Parts: sequence; C-alpha cells; structure tokens
Amino acid sequence: MNKNNLFTLVPTAIFIASQIVSGVLAGLMLLLIDDTDSSATSSAMSVTLVVGDVIALSLLTLTKHINFKTAFRPSSAVSASTAYAIAGAATGIFATNIFSDLITLPDAMEATFMQLKDSILGIASIAIIGPVTEEFIFRQATLGGMLRHGIRPIYAVLLSALLFGVIHLNWAQILPAFSIGIMLGIIYLKTGNIILCTIIHIINNSIAVAQMIVLGENTKDFKLTDALGGYTVAMP
Repeated sequence: MNKNNLFTLVPTAIFIASQIVSGVLAGLMLLLIDDTDSSATSSAMSVTLVVGDVIALSLLTLTKHINFKTAFRPSSAVSASTAYAIAGAATGIFATNIFSDLITLPDAMEATFMQLKDSILGIASIAIIGPVTEEFIFRQATLGGMLRHGIRPIYAVLLSALLFGVIHLNWAQILPAFSIGIMLGIIYLKTGNIILCTIIHIINNSIAVAQMIVLGENTKDFKLTDALGGYTVAMP
C-alpha cells in the first residue's frame, strides 16, 4: 500500500485516538463519582462517549476527510434500486443477528451497554450519535477515501468493513460489525448516499437498545432464534 493509500487509514487512526481520549476522561470521571450511583455512572460514560465522537468528527472535518455538504446534497444518488439495497441490507443484518446466536464469544461491552441504557444521553449515544459518527468515519471518510485514491471497490468495501469491525474491540461484535460493514459499504458504493447507511445503522442499534430496555438483565440470555422457534427446519 503506497503513501496515498495509507492516508485513507487516517480516519480510523483519528477515531481510535479520540476514543482513547474519551476513555481516559471516562476513567477520571468515574473516580470522582459514587460508583454505587448507576445513574451518575451512566451519565458520565455517556458524556465521554459523545465527547469522543465530537472530537473525531471535528478533526476529520478540519482535515477534510469528512464533507458534510456533500453528505447532505440532494444530488446524492438515490434510484429505484435504493429500495432493493435497503431491503437487502435489512435482510442481511437480520441474518447476521441470527448467525450471532450460533457462536458464543465473550462480550466485553455488555455491562457497559447495560449501564448506558439507564440515561437518555446513553441511549442516544448508542442508538443515534454512535451510528452517525461511525457512518461518516467508516463509510464517507474511510471507504470514500479509498475509492477516491483508486483502491478497487471490492477491496475498499472489505477493508473499511474490517476496520469497522475491529474498532469495536469486542469479540461479540467484531464479526457482526464486519458483516454489517460490508452491507452498508455496498449501499454507499452503489448510492453515494451516507444518509441511507446512517438510517439503517440507527435502526439496527435502536432495536438492540430497545431489547436491553425491555429485557433488562435477561438480555444476555435472549436469542433471536429461540424467539423464532429455534433452529429446527420445517419438513414436509
């Protein structure tokens, strides 16, 4: 990979750096509050997550990796095939969630997510702010940057999806995020419309948050396949 191609990895590096900064900030805030107060803990963690996202978006806008004007232009390609792209992504994400039930991987973020759901800002950070930030960084800045630097589309989609999966730093999320990153990457590749990708990402995360709110501690034991009747295939 030449220097120009390496430049396309800058958005991921900036995102990781911003998350490290927000993580340090979270640690400092947690030292100052009563760890028995779940509401205060949730609020502190939510604030730091949002701060990390704001830092990343601000730096990438200043370095011109992100262009909000381009993202919100009505001219972004939307055609009749968009409906098929959305339907395909929705089906793929649903299938990915079912596949996730088949494998058991350690979920290092489960306790954190359960705490975040206890505050409005925490819910917003998971369901809305996080998806918006990640789509601008991994679809517009990373995938878009790779395409602009001449990387073949198939490699650009796969590499941006891989980076999207790895940055979650959680075994239970890496494979599903990689799969979803491929689907969202294809939609962005075909439409150039970051809004579509963001909406799908928000819906996916919102469903997960709703599940945590409704099921509470039972979320970790919930499997979509069980709700659908298990793995047994109907035979004539």
